[in-house]
Amino acid sequence: MIGYLEGKVIYTDSENVCLLCSGVGYNVRVSKTVMAKVLPDDNMALYIYTNYGKDGEVTLFGFELKEELDLCKILLNASGVGPKSVLSFYDNYSYSEVIDAILAEDIVFLSKPSGISERIATKIVADCKKKLEKSGISSGAAVLKSDIDNENVVNVIDALVSLGYSKANAIKAVKSIDGAESLNESDLLSKALRIIITL
Repeated sequence: MIGYLEGKVIYTDSENVCLLCSGVGYNVRVSKTVMAKVLPDDNMALYIYTNYGKDGEVTLFGFELKEELDLCKILLNASGVGPKSVLSFYDNYSYSEVIDAILAEDIVFLSKPSGISERIATKIVADCKKKLEKSGISSGAAVLKSDIDNENVVNVIDALVSLGYSKANAIKAVKSIDGAESLNESDLLSKALRIIITL
């Protein structure tokens, strides 16, 4: 099983980069974020997830970071999630944002990428959150709403989510305010709105 490839980019198409490694060209499917960085003749290193399709087709999926590959393997535990779904997350979000959204149980945020329905996002939280916590993988930024016991803070987070902001960013914005727990809801919401638009 291939776990890592490093070589020269021979060509790209809409979804794949072809890496020349020891005289062999490997087509590797990557996210749009990675594809946007690639130029022909670049040297590139990717961590590889090898997917075996029902029809026997083998597809290589490439990730820039080992942590992204590790998160991919955890996400694949969720019913309805395949490697293409994982890449759709990385098309839209950073590795840290995906982790924070899962830990914060942010279904709205997780269901925004193409091909990820609210049902699948709910399964991701149900099937992956505990595995993620046990794995030790962390972005270092996640703060869980369940860790917050101040009623005003909880109400403001809920208000931000109702305005269309992700729960992960709402929690991050409120918790970044010095003395948040001593502010009334109106002042706290005003400060949080000024912060959240920068996230």
